[in-house]
Amino acid sequence: MKRVFNLLILLIIISLFAGCGNRKSPTGGKVDTENPVIVTVIPEEYSDISGKNIEITFSKPIDRSSIYEGERGINFFPMISEKKFRWSDNTLTIEINEELEPERNYYLILSDQIRDLRNNNLDKSYNFVYHTGQLQNNRVYGNIRYEREDDRGLPINFTLLSADSLRIFSKVISGEHYSIENLEDRDYLIRAFIDKNRNKRYDIGIDPYYETTFHAGKNNEVTLSLEYFDDTPPDIRSLRVQYNNLLSVIFDKPVRDIGWIDITSNDSLQTELELVAYDIIGDELEIVTAPMDSLEYRISLSSVSDYKDNIADIIEKEFEGITRADSTGPEIVRTIPRNGAIVEEPSPALYITFNKFMIVDNIDLHMIDTISGEMIELDIELEDSRQIKVKPKKNLTNRTPYQLRILESSKDMSGNNLAEVYSLQFLPIYTDF
Repeated sequence: MKRVFNLLILLIIISLFAGCGNRKSPTGGKVDTENPVIVTVIPEEYSDISGKNIEITFSKPIDRSSIYEGERGINFFPMISEKKFRWSDNTLTIEINEELEPERNYYLILSDQIRDLRNNNLDKSYNFVYHTGQLQNNRVYGNIRYEREDDRGLPINFTLLSADSLRIFSKVISGEHYSIENLEDRDYLIRAFIDKNRNKRYDIGIDPYYETTFHAGKNNEVTLSLEYFDDTPPDIRSLRVQYNNLLSVIFDKPVRDIGWIDITSNDSLQTELELVAYDIIGDELEIVTAPMDSLEYRISLSSVSDYKDNIADIIEKEFEGITRADSTGPEIVRTIPRNGAIVEEPSPALYITFNKFMIVDNIDLHMIDTISGEMIELDIELEDSRQIKVKPKKNLTNRTPYQLRILESSKDMSGNNLAEVYSLQFLPIYTDF
Protein backbone atom coordinates (compact mmCIF):
# COMPACT_ATOMS: atom_id res chain seq x y z
CA MET A 1 0.00 0.00 0.00
CA LYS A 2 2.83 2.37 0.87
CA ARG A 3 4.43 1.56 -2.46
CA VAL A 4 1.20 2.43 -4.31
CA PHE A 5 0.93 5.71 -2.38
CA ASN A 6 4.52 6.68 -3.29
CA LEU A 7 3.83 5.87 -6.95
CA LEU A 8 0.75 8.09 -6.89
CA ILE A 9 2.78 11.00 -5.44
CA LEU A 10 5.40 10.53 -8.19
CA LEU A 11 2.74 10.62 -10.94
CA ILE A 12 1.27 13.86 -9.54
CA ILE A 13 4.71 15.53 -9.50
CA ILE A 14 5.43 14.41 -13.08
CA SER A 15 2.08 15.75 -14.29
CA LEU A 16 2.74 19.11 -12.64
CA PHE A 17 6.13 19.44 -14.35
CA ALA A 18 4.62 18.39 -17.67
CA GLY A 19 1.93 21.07 -17.35
CA CYS A 20 4.53 23.76 -16.64
CA GLY A 21 6.66 22.72 -19.58
CA ASN A 22 3.79 22.87 -22.07
CA ARG A 23 2.10 26.14 -21.10
CA LYS A 24 0.75 27.91 -24.20
CA SER A 25 -0.22 31.49 -24.99
CA PRO A 26 -3.95 32.10 -24.86
CA THR A 27 -5.61 31.84 -28.25
CA GLY A 28 -8.44 33.73 -29.84
CA GLY A 29 -9.57 37.31 -29.19
CA LYS A 30 -9.62 40.39 -31.42
CA VAL A 31 -6.30 42.05 -32.35
CA ASP A 32 -6.04 45.55 -30.84
CA THR A 33 -5.68 48.07 -33.71
CA GLU A 34 -7.28 51.06 -31.98
CA ASN A 35 -5.13 54.21 -32.02
CA PRO A 36 -4.62 55.90 -28.67
CA VAL A 37 -5.87 59.47 -28.27
CA ILE A 38 -5.21 62.26 -25.81
CA VAL A 39 -8.11 62.47 -23.39
CA THR A 40 -7.17 65.50 -21.29
CA VAL A 41 -4.35 67.99 -20.84
CA ILE A 42 -3.91 69.94 -17.59
CA PRO A 43 -3.53 72.89 -17.54
CA GLU A 44 -5.71 73.53 -20.59
CA GLU A 45 -4.24 75.04 -23.73
CA TYR A 46 -3.39 78.78 -23.76
CA SER A 47 -2.66 78.74 -20.02
CA ASP A 48 0.32 80.37 -18.34
CA ILE A 49 2.65 77.50 -17.33
CA SER A 50 5.10 79.51 -15.24
CA GLY A 51 5.98 77.29 -12.29
CA LYS A 52 3.55 74.55 -13.35
CA ASN A 53 3.71 70.96 -14.50
CA ILE A 54 1.74 69.55 -17.41
CA GLU A 55 -0.39 66.38 -17.16
CA ILE A 56 -1.36 64.44 -20.27
CA THR A 57 -3.83 61.57 -20.03
CA PHE A 58 -3.94 59.04 -22.87
CA SER A 59 -6.82 56.70 -23.67
CA LYS A 60 -4.57 53.62 -23.49
CA PRO A 61 -1.30 52.52 -21.88
CA ILE A 62 1.62 54.03 -23.82
CA ASP A 63 4.99 52.54 -24.74
CA ARG A 64 6.94 54.91 -22.53
CA SER A 65 10.11 54.65 -24.59
CA SER A 66 8.32 56.20 -27.58
CA ILE A 67 8.06 59.62 -25.93
CA TYR A 68 11.87 59.97 -25.91
CA GLU A 69 12.40 59.53 -29.68
CA GLY A 70 13.31 63.11 -30.59
CA GLU A 71 10.94 64.60 -33.17
CA ARG A 72 9.03 61.30 -33.11
CA GLY A 73 8.18 61.76 -29.42
CA ILE A 74 7.45 64.77 -27.17
CA ASN A 75 9.06 68.16 -27.79
CA PHE A 76 8.90 71.74 -26.54
CA PHE A 77 9.73 74.94 -28.38
CA PRO A 78 11.54 76.86 -27.00
CA MET A 79 13.38 73.83 -25.68
CA ILE A 80 12.93 72.95 -22.00
CA SER A 81 16.05 71.05 -20.94
CA GLU A 82 15.39 70.51 -17.25
CA LYS A 83 12.28 68.34 -17.17
CA LYS A 84 11.26 64.90 -15.95
CA PHE A 85 8.60 62.49 -17.11
CA ARG A 86 6.57 60.66 -14.46
CA TRP A 87 3.83 58.11 -15.14
CA SER A 88 0.75 57.05 -13.25
CA ASP A 89 -1.21 54.49 -15.26
CA ASN A 90 -2.13 56.30 -18.51
CA THR A 91 -1.26 59.79 -17.25
CA LEU A 92 2.08 61.40 -18.03
CA THR A 93 3.25 64.30 -15.86
CA ILE A 94 5.89 66.56 -17.39
CA GLU A 95 7.71 68.08 -14.45
CA ILE A 96 9.35 71.39 -15.46
CA ASN A 97 12.44 72.06 -13.35
CA GLU A 98 13.76 75.28 -14.85
CA GLU A 99 12.71 78.91 -14.98
CA LEU A 100 11.01 79.55 -18.31
CA GLU A 101 11.76 82.53 -20.53
CA PRO A 102 9.49 85.50 -19.77
CA GLU A 103 6.87 86.71 -22.25
CA ARG A 104 7.19 83.70 -24.54
CA ASN A 105 4.80 81.32 -26.23
CA TYR A 106 5.67 77.69 -25.54
CA TYR A 107 4.65 75.00 -28.01
CA LEU A 108 4.16 71.43 -26.77
CA ILE A 109 4.28 68.95 -29.67
CA LEU A 110 3.28 65.28 -29.41
CA SER A 111 4.16 63.33 -32.54
CA ASP A 112 1.79 60.82 -34.10
CA GLN A 113 4.72 58.37 -33.87
CA ILE A 114 4.09 57.94 -30.13
CA ARG A 115 2.62 54.45 -29.76
CA ASP A 116 0.79 52.23 -27.31
CA LEU A 117 1.84 48.82 -26.00
CA ARG A 118 0.33 47.15 -29.09
CA ASN A 119 2.40 49.36 -31.42
CA ASN A 120 -0.59 51.50 -32.50
CA ASN A 121 0.41 55.09 -33.20
CA LEU A 122 -1.26 58.12 -31.66
CA ASP A 123 -4.31 59.05 -33.76
CA LYS A 124 -2.66 62.33 -34.91
CA SER A 125 0.03 64.83 -34.01
CA TYR A 126 -1.00 67.26 -31.26
CA ASN A 127 0.20 70.86 -30.88
CA PHE A 128 -0.62 72.70 -27.65
CA VAL A 129 0.18 76.37 -27.11
CA TYR A 130 1.09 77.71 -23.66
CA HIS A 131 2.77 80.91 -22.56
CA THR A 132 4.57 82.85 -19.87
CA GLY A 133 3.39 86.38 -19.24
CA GLN A 134 1.06 87.46 -22.05
CA LEU A 135 -0.03 85.09 -24.83
CA GLN A 136 1.16 86.40 -28.21
CA ASN A 137 -1.39 85.87 -30.96
CA ASN A 138 0.16 86.92 -34.25
CA ARG A 139 -0.96 85.16 -37.42
CA VAL A 140 0.16 84.08 -40.86
CA TYR A 141 -2.40 83.17 -43.50
CA GLY A 142 -2.82 83.05 -47.25
CA ASN A 143 -3.84 81.20 -50.37
CA ILE A 144 -2.40 77.88 -51.53
CA ARG A 145 -1.41 77.71 -55.20
CA TYR A 146 -0.69 74.49 -57.06
CA GLU A 147 1.54 74.16 -60.10
CA ARG A 148 -0.42 71.07 -61.15
CA GLU A 149 -4.18 70.96 -60.94
CA ASP A 150 -4.23 67.30 -59.87
CA ASP A 151 -2.37 68.23 -56.64
CA ARG A 152 -5.26 70.39 -55.46
CA GLY A 153 -6.82 68.97 -52.30
CA LEU A 154 -3.95 66.60 -51.45
CA PRO A 155 -2.55 66.78 -47.88
CA ILE A 156 0.30 69.26 -47.48
CA ASN A 157 3.03 68.73 -44.89
CA PHE A 158 3.46 72.19 -43.34
CA THR A 159 6.38 72.88 -40.99
CA LEU A 160 6.98 76.08 -39.05
CA LEU A 161 10.60 76.73 -38.03
CA SER A 162 12.45 79.46 -36.19
CA ALA A 163 14.65 81.88 -38.13
CA ASP A 164 17.66 79.66 -37.34
CA SER A 165 15.84 76.58 -38.73
CA LEU A 166 14.81 74.95 -35.45
CA ARG A 167 11.58 73.03 -35.92
CA ILE A 168 8.65 74.43 -33.94
CA PHE A 169 5.82 72.20 -35.15
CA SER A 170 4.43 70.41 -38.18
CA LYS A 171 0.83 69.96 -39.24
CA VAL A 172 -1.15 68.79 -42.25
CA ILE A 173 -3.12 71.36 -44.24
CA SER A 174 -5.04 71.18 -47.52
CA GLY A 175 -7.40 73.09 -49.78
CA GLU A 176 -7.23 76.64 -51.10
CA HIS A 177 -6.32 78.57 -47.92
CA TYR A 178 -4.47 78.16 -44.60
CA SER A 179 -4.08 80.06 -41.32
CA ILE A 180 -1.57 79.65 -38.48
CA GLU A 181 -2.18 81.56 -35.25
CA ASN A 182 -0.54 82.07 -31.82
CA LEU A 183 2.79 83.22 -33.27
CA GLU A 184 5.30 85.49 -31.56
CA ASP A 185 6.46 88.81 -32.97
CA ARG A 186 9.61 87.42 -34.59
CA ASP A 187 11.06 85.90 -37.77
CA TYR A 188 9.96 82.47 -38.95
CA LEU A 189 10.64 80.00 -41.74
CA ILE A 190 7.94 78.00 -43.56
CA ARG A 191 8.55 74.75 -45.41
CA ALA A 192 5.72 72.93 -47.15
CA PHE A 193 5.52 69.98 -49.54
CA ILE A 194 3.11 67.34 -50.83
CA ASP A 195 4.40 63.82 -50.15
CA LYS A 196 3.46 62.34 -53.53
CA ASN A 197 5.10 58.95 -52.95
CA ARG A 198 4.14 58.83 -49.23
CA ASN A 199 7.62 58.16 -47.90
CA LYS A 200 7.39 60.91 -45.25
CA ARG A 201 10.16 63.05 -46.76
CA TYR A 202 10.63 65.64 -49.49
CA ASP A 203 12.02 64.21 -52.74
CA ILE A 204 13.36 66.83 -55.13
CA GLY A 205 11.73 66.73 -58.55
CA ILE A 206 9.01 64.34 -57.32
CA ASP A 207 7.23 66.42 -54.66
CA PRO A 208 6.03 70.02 -55.06
CA TYR A 209 7.72 72.26 -52.49
CA TYR A 210 7.65 75.78 -51.08
CA GLU A 211 9.91 77.60 -48.63
CA THR A 212 9.99 81.20 -47.42
CA THR A 213 10.81 83.40 -44.42
CA PHE A 214 8.53 86.02 -42.90
CA HIS A 215 8.18 88.24 -39.84
CA ALA A 216 5.03 87.58 -37.83
CA GLY A 217 3.05 90.73 -37.09
CA LYS A 218 -0.64 90.88 -36.30
CA ASN A 219 -1.61 89.63 -39.75
CA ASN A 220 0.84 88.44 -42.40
CA GLU A 221 -0.28 87.18 -45.79
CA VAL A 222 2.00 84.59 -47.39
CA THR A 223 0.93 82.62 -50.47
CA LEU A 224 2.14 79.01 -50.53
CA SER A 225 3.13 78.23 -54.13
CA LEU A 226 3.74 74.48 -54.36
CA GLU A 227 6.01 73.93 -57.36
CA TYR A 228 8.20 71.15 -58.69
CA PHE A 229 11.93 71.60 -59.09
CA ASP A 230 12.80 71.53 -62.77
CA ASP A 231 15.98 72.63 -64.51
CA THR A 232 15.37 71.02 -67.91
CA PRO A 233 14.48 73.07 -71.00
CA PRO A 234 11.12 72.47 -72.71
CA ASP A 235 10.92 69.93 -75.52
CA ILE A 236 8.30 68.79 -78.04
CA ARG A 237 6.35 65.73 -76.90
CA SER A 238 4.18 65.38 -80.00
CA LEU A 239 2.91 67.26 -83.05
CA ARG A 240 -0.35 66.73 -84.87
CA VAL A 241 -1.67 68.32 -88.06
CA GLN A 242 -5.43 68.72 -87.70
CA TYR A 243 -6.28 70.43 -90.98
CA ASN A 244 -4.41 71.92 -93.91
CA ASN A 245 -4.12 75.22 -92.02
CA LEU A 246 -3.93 74.10 -88.39
CA LEU A 247 -1.33 72.21 -86.37
CA SER A 248 -0.76 71.70 -82.66
CA VAL A 249 2.59 71.28 -80.96
CA ILE A 250 2.43 69.56 -77.54
CA PHE A 251 5.34 70.24 -75.18
CA ASP A 252 6.45 68.19 -72.19
CA LYS A 253 5.51 71.04 -69.83
CA PRO A 254 3.59 74.35 -69.85
CA VAL A 255 5.36 76.96 -71.95
CA ARG A 256 5.41 80.70 -71.21
CA ASP A 257 6.93 82.24 -74.33
CA ILE A 258 8.41 81.49 -77.76
CA GLY A 259 10.90 83.78 -79.48
CA TRP A 260 10.01 82.98 -83.09
CA ILE A 261 8.38 80.26 -85.18
CA ASP A 262 9.52 79.18 -88.62
CA ILE A 263 7.93 76.46 -90.82
CA THR A 264 9.57 75.52 -94.15
CA SER A 265 9.25 72.70 -96.62
CA ASN A 266 11.76 69.98 -95.83
CA ASP A 267 13.38 69.94 -99.28
CA SER A 268 16.08 71.75 -101.18
CA LEU A 269 13.80 74.75 -101.84
CA GLN A 270 12.93 75.24 -98.16
CA THR A 271 9.81 77.19 -99.05
CA GLU A 272 8.51 79.13 -96.08
CA LEU A 273 4.94 78.45 -94.94
CA GLU A 274 3.06 81.60 -93.99
CA LEU A 275 1.97 81.84 -90.35
CA VAL A 276 -1.42 83.51 -89.84
CA ALA A 277 -1.72 83.34 -86.03
CA TYR A 278 -0.68 81.27 -83.05
CA ASP A 279 -1.51 80.89 -79.37
CA ILE A 280 0.10 79.17 -76.38
CA ILE A 281 -2.40 77.40 -74.10
CA GLY A 282 -0.61 75.63 -71.24
CA ASP A 283 1.60 72.96 -72.81
CA GLU A 284 0.11 73.38 -76.30
CA LEU A 285 1.12 75.67 -79.15
CA GLU A 286 -1.66 76.04 -81.71
CA ILE A 287 -0.64 77.48 -85.09
CA VAL A 288 -2.86 78.70 -87.93
CA THR A 289 -1.04 78.74 -91.29
CA ALA A 290 -1.71 79.33 -94.95
CA PRO A 291 -2.98 76.13 -96.62
CA MET A 292 -0.34 73.39 -96.66
CA ASP A 293 0.50 70.91 -99.37
CA SER A 294 1.08 67.21 -98.83
CA LEU A 295 4.79 67.85 -98.32
CA GLU A 296 7.32 67.18 -95.61
CA TYR A 297 7.78 70.27 -93.41
CA ARG A 298 10.13 71.27 -90.63
CA ILE A 299 9.08 73.50 -87.75
CA SER A 300 11.78 75.44 -85.88
CA LEU A 301 11.08 77.13 -82.55
CA SER A 302 13.59 79.43 -80.87
CA SER A 303 13.95 80.66 -77.29
CA VAL A 304 11.18 78.45 -75.90
CA SER A 305 10.90 79.27 -72.18
CA ASP A 306 8.90 77.61 -69.41
CA TYR A 307 7.63 79.10 -66.15
CA LYS A 308 10.87 78.30 -64.31
CA ASP A 309 12.95 80.27 -66.81
CA ASN A 310 14.41 77.18 -68.47
CA ILE A 311 15.05 78.02 -72.13
CA ALA A 312 15.44 75.78 -75.16
CA ASP A 313 17.46 77.73 -77.73
CA ILE A 314 16.20 75.75 -80.74
CA ILE A 315 13.63 72.97 -81.01
CA GLU A 316 12.94 71.37 -84.40
CA LYS A 317 10.60 68.68 -85.60
CA GLU A 318 9.58 67.29 -88.98
CA PHE A 319 5.99 66.56 -89.97
CA GLU A 320 3.89 65.78 -93.01
CA GLY A 321 1.32 68.29 -94.28
CA ILE A 322 -2.24 67.34 -95.21
CA THR A 323 -4.69 68.88 -97.66
CA ARG A 324 -7.91 68.21 -95.74
CA ALA A 325 -9.68 71.50 -95.00
CA ASP A 326 -11.68 72.32 -91.88
CA SER A 327 -15.39 72.42 -92.75
CA THR A 328 -16.92 72.45 -89.25
CA GLY A 329 -18.33 75.66 -87.86
CA PRO A 330 -17.37 77.11 -84.47
CA GLU A 331 -19.49 76.47 -81.39
CA ILE A 332 -19.94 78.38 -78.14
CA VAL A 333 -19.19 75.96 -75.30
CA ARG A 334 -19.40 78.24 -72.26
CA THR A 335 -20.45 81.68 -71.09
CA ILE A 336 -19.86 83.60 -67.88
CA PRO A 337 -22.41 84.42 -66.60
CA ARG A 338 -24.66 81.59 -67.73
CA ASN A 339 -27.74 82.35 -69.80
CA GLY A 340 -30.53 83.93 -67.70
CA ALA A 341 -28.28 84.79 -64.76
CA ILE A 342 -28.29 87.86 -62.53
CA VAL A 343 -25.15 90.03 -62.51
CA GLU A 344 -24.31 92.32 -59.60
CA GLU A 345 -22.22 94.94 -61.39
CA PRO A 346 -23.41 97.94 -63.42
CA SER A 347 -20.77 97.26 -66.10
CA PRO A 348 -20.28 93.48 -66.02
CA ALA A 349 -17.59 91.56 -67.90
CA LEU A 350 -19.07 88.78 -70.05
CA TYR A 351 -16.87 85.87 -71.18
CA ILE A 352 -17.65 83.81 -74.29
CA THR A 353 -15.67 80.61 -74.90
CA PHE A 354 -15.55 78.92 -78.32
CA ASN A 355 -14.42 75.41 -79.16
CA LYS A 356 -11.73 76.47 -81.63
CA PHE A 357 -9.27 79.17 -82.67
CA MET A 358 -11.00 82.55 -83.13
CA ILE A 359 -9.96 86.18 -83.63
CA VAL A 360 -11.93 89.29 -82.62
CA ASP A 361 -12.19 90.58 -86.20
CA ASN A 362 -14.17 87.48 -87.20
CA ILE A 363 -16.75 87.71 -84.37
CA ASP A 364 -19.93 89.71 -84.97
CA LEU A 365 -22.01 90.57 -81.93
CA HIS A 366 -24.14 93.26 -80.30
CA MET A 367 -25.89 93.95 -77.02
CA ILE A 368 -29.38 95.43 -76.62
CA ASP A 369 -31.65 96.67 -73.86
CA THR A 370 -34.53 94.24 -74.40
CA ILE A 371 -37.12 96.78 -73.14
CA SER A 372 -36.12 99.89 -75.08
CA GLY A 373 -34.21 98.18 -77.90
CA GLU A 374 -31.21 100.48 -77.31
CA MET A 375 -27.91 99.19 -78.73
CA ILE A 376 -25.09 99.19 -76.16
CA GLU A 377 -21.55 100.15 -77.17
CA LEU A 378 -19.04 97.44 -76.25
CA ASP A 379 -15.35 96.88 -75.59
CA ILE A 380 -14.26 93.47 -76.91
CA GLU A 381 -10.95 91.85 -75.95
CA LEU A 382 -9.42 88.52 -76.89
CA GLU A 383 -8.48 86.67 -73.70
CA ASP A 384 -6.90 83.82 -75.67
CA SER A 385 -7.56 82.12 -79.01
CA ARG A 386 -10.80 80.59 -77.69
CA GLN A 387 -12.23 83.18 -75.31
CA ILE A 388 -13.34 86.79 -75.65
CA LYS A 389 -14.29 89.31 -72.96
CA VAL A 390 -17.18 91.68 -73.68
CA LYS A 391 -17.80 94.72 -71.50
CA PRO A 392 -20.30 97.58 -71.95
CA LYS A 393 -18.72 101.04 -72.26
CA LYS A 394 -21.30 102.53 -69.86
CA ASN A 395 -23.19 101.35 -66.80
CA LEU A 396 -26.27 99.30 -67.60
CA THR A 397 -29.68 100.27 -66.22
CA ASN A 398 -30.45 98.56 -62.93
CA ARG A 399 -33.09 95.78 -63.03
CA THR A 400 -33.36 95.95 -66.81
CA PRO A 401 -32.87 92.78 -68.89
CA TYR A 402 -30.17 92.77 -71.58
CA GLN A 403 -29.28 90.41 -74.37
CA LEU A 404 -25.88 89.76 -75.95
CA ARG A 405 -26.25 88.25 -79.42
CA ILE A 406 -23.35 86.50 -81.21
CA LEU A 407 -24.42 86.48 -84.86
CA GLU A 408 -24.24 83.58 -87.31
CA SER A 409 -21.93 85.69 -89.49
CA SER A 410 -19.17 85.03 -86.90
CA LYS A 411 -16.59 82.68 -88.40
CA ASP A 412 -13.49 80.74 -87.49
CA MET A 413 -10.03 80.97 -89.08
CA SER A 414 -11.10 78.74 -91.96
CA GLY A 415 -14.16 80.85 -92.77
CA ASN A 416 -16.75 78.46 -91.29
CA ASN A 417 -19.73 80.30 -89.82
CA LEU A 418 -21.50 79.87 -86.51
CA ALA A 419 -24.49 77.60 -87.09
CA GLU A 420 -27.05 80.01 -85.59
CA VAL A 421 -27.39 83.16 -83.52
CA TYR A 422 -26.39 82.64 -79.90
CA SER A 423 -28.29 84.74 -77.32
CA LEU A 424 -27.02 85.37 -73.81
CA GLN A 425 -29.64 87.03 -71.62
CA PHE A 426 -28.87 88.47 -68.19
CA LEU A 427 -30.29 90.88 -65.63
CA PRO A 428 -28.19 93.48 -63.79
CA ILE A 429 -29.25 93.92 -60.17
CA TYR A 430 -26.87 96.06 -58.17
CA THR A 431 -26.85 98.55 -55.32
CA ASP A 432 -27.28 102.17 -56.40
CA PHE A 433 -24.80 104.57 -54.86
